Amino acid sequence: MAPKAAKPKLKKGGYGSADEKWVQSQLQALLRQRQSVAWVQQQHLWHEEQLALVLEKLQSSSLPSLSADFKEQVEFYVSQLESDMPEEAFYDDRELYFQLLSPATAPNETDDTAPYQRSEDSEEAMLAAEKLKVWTDTSPNGISNFAKLLKAQSSSALVQELGLTRLSALLAEAREQKTPAGLAPRALMPIVTAAMERFPRDTQVQRQGCSALRAISLAPNGGLGICLEADGAKILVQVMKSHIRDADVCRTAAASLASMVNKSQGSAVEMSRLRSSGAQAVLQDILVYHSNDIQLDKVARQTIPFLRG
Repeated sequence: MAPKAAKPKLKKGGYGSADEKWVQSQLQALLRQRQSVAWVQQQHLWHEEQLALVLEKLQSSSLPSLSADFKEQVEFYVSQLESDMPEEAFYDDRELYFQLLSPATAPNETDDTAPYQRSEDSEEAMLAAEKLKVWTDTSPNGISNFAKLLKAQSSSALVQELGLTRLSALLAEAREQKTPAGLAPRALMPIVTAAMERFPRDTQVQRQGCSALRAISLAPNGGLGICLEADGAKILVQVMKSHIRDADVCRTAAASLASMVNKSQGSAVEMSRLRSSGAQAVLQDILVYHSNDIQLDKVARQTIPFLRG
């Protein structure tokens, strides 16, 4: 079951800066409107989440003040229902908080960084790729040879991508059966992390790596614990930070993280590792970067409350 939307922490009494008090007043106005107008629930909940982030930044002094222009735009949004605005004329500005909440520069996206392009694969790499597509040997020796093949073609992003894809498929096939010894999570984590480290800027390698981490975490006999011990959640967070403008990468990584959060329910140790991974902060950034991506927005907002504790 998805958690309820987190309630912003409103200060009571006469303390806090003028900007903090202003944000609190807007949050209270939005809450009142949600309680009386059914069709505005989804829109207002999203804006409340953004304003709660603004309030947190003000309270932590990471945001010194709010501009008059920003306040004017928020007040316009709130005022629409005060004048009985019909639903068809209601304006929902999802770009309003972007400059205020987005990180100054996303990693790997500075102006002096040349666009990433895959190198052309050799004939040997293409042959290795074909082998990996149909790999079936999940014995310890078979997976050892699988890892050696990936390492031998360490200069091929295609080989790493297909290797990670095949590992996820092998784990999925084995999930309903007794897991073969070669697919033990502890044996697979180094293979997955090594493949991802070879091509940190390749979006397909990173996406398939995130999927493989999810598959390992879902494996029986302690898969999630082993994945988290090997920094699986922190790897997902770093992928999202490095590719925060890529919705496909963020969607895959966020879904993998959400799966881990869901499986960790009831385990204080595993939940503690997830909360210390930095996941909450990067998911909050994703809410800003991808505010119009319904699927990604939903995954992030359902996961953040668990990470807050």
